[in-house]
Amino acid sequence: MIKPLLGPLLAAFLIGLPAAAGVPDQVPVISRQIGAFKFGSGQTVFGKTEFLGGIDMSSSNALFGAFSSVRFRPDGTHFLGVLDTGHWMEGRITRDADGRLSGLADVAITSMRDSRNRTEDAKDRMDSEGLALRNGQALVSFERF
Repeated sequence: MIKPLLGPLLAAFLIGLPAAAGVPDQVPVISRQIGAFKFGSGQTVFGKTEFLGGIDMSSSNALFGAFSSVRFRPDGTHFLGVLDTGHWMEGRITRDADGRLSGLADVAITSMRDSRNRTEDAKDRMDSEGLALRNGQALVSFERF
């Protein structure tokens, strides 16, 4: 076990992608499009930034709100994310007829597993924060206290 002397420590390691991590729980997601950045305003450009749209998401699954990091797969539609609770979240984004982000579909949450195929429920030992994808592997960073 890594025990830092001062403050939180980010520990990172390469792990396989979640397809081999167990049976995912399908997660219902309700999405509502956000068409304006400023309530009651049609303004979309803010300096060098342009607001293209957004979504407000909710789910009956308590794990859903624990997003830490998300990365898109090469197709630009499917994504992989990590949750604060030591879980993977996979799915795909949907778009409306104008190509604007409209929601999420095929969302699934799967527990991360260690080399012995065990899950961890203690948040202080499984607080996943960052995610990078490379050559079919995921690099996940964890916050430790």
